[in-house]
Amino acid sequence: MSVFEHNLNCKDVAPLLVFYVCDEVSDKERKQIEAHLAGCTVCSAQVVEERELQGSYARWPATCR
Repeated sequence: MSVFEHNLNCKDVAPLLVFYVCDEVSDKERKQIEAHLAGCTVCSAQVVEERELQGSYARWPATCR
């Protein structure tokens, strides 16, 4: 059974959030992750942190990447 064949919990979602933030999930995965995020403040906070981290990487000079 795939992780996406049932309601997701934090254990399922947490490792996927970096891919979610980088837009590297399917539409089905995105919908299920967003459904979980709608009711989970812990995972939602992790998404905020991941977006901040990704944004900071984008601001680094090319010589540092």
